[in-house]
Amino acid sequence: MTEAERRHLAAIAADCRSVLGNGIELVSLDREVGAGEVRLVALIRLGRVSRTTVADGATLHAAYVALRRRLVEDRLGLGLEAIVGRT
Repeated sequence: MTEAERRHLAAIAADCRSVLGNGIELVSLDREVGAGEVRLVALIRLGRVSRTTVADGATLHAAYVALRRRLVEDRLGLGLEAIVGRT
């Protein structure tokens, strides 16, 4: 990964933190590049409850847009799971 790509990924991570809001930690954000596809894998945590969010796209930007959408959904699910506990 080039320095420019590392900076871009760091900017994506900063935006993901703002999407998650206070209390939910972005533990890690990884980029995987495959044949014609980019995958972003985010590990998020609220207290003792954690979840992995995965998003794919043809480009890094497309994967980022999909990740943002999924993080919003997972933020709600993670909060509920932390409140009521795992089933």
